[in-house]
Amino acid sequence: MADPIPDYWPDTIKVNTLSPLNILQMQAAYLKKRTGGIVEGVVDKADSREGATVTLDILATVMNYRERVLTVTYKGTYKPYHAEIEAIGLTNDAEHPIVSTTAHSEEEFKEILRESLQSKEMNTLIQSLIARTNELRPQHPAPSEKAQAIVQKVLGEPAN
Repeated sequence: MADPIPDYWPDTIKVNTLSPLNILQMQAAYLKKRTGGIVEGVVDKADSREGATVTLDILATVMNYRERVLTVTYKGTYKPYHAEIEAIGLTNDAEHPIVSTTAHSEEEFKEILRESLQSKEMNTLIQSLIARTNELRPQHPAPSEKAQAIVQKVLGEPAN
């Protein structure tokens, strides 16, 4: 009897693979939660005949400021991997800054994304937007007259 034909498909094939769009949407939600909504990630996708483009912008609503920090482009609307990625904070193997790179799988994309999101450049941008937003909005608004009266009553202090 002949030996059965083995499975030649790679072990890297998995049914729970996420697209760059899914991954960026999750990261945008994490950023909003981490910053208490001071800074948000905005993810957009545009399909075309040639493929698709997914972008991540950083938004500081109080300042009305928006900056594109990452663009993912892939050929063919249904083929998100081989993804061309342009992002701030990327470096090559020699730690020299680069503008773009390619991900051939979800794992590669997540590693490239982690490098960009945890880069000095990204941290500087986010921290700067938070600091500037905090300058523009009052941290602790003055209590209303009614609130002051209640506090004075509770503390037994005379009213002004």
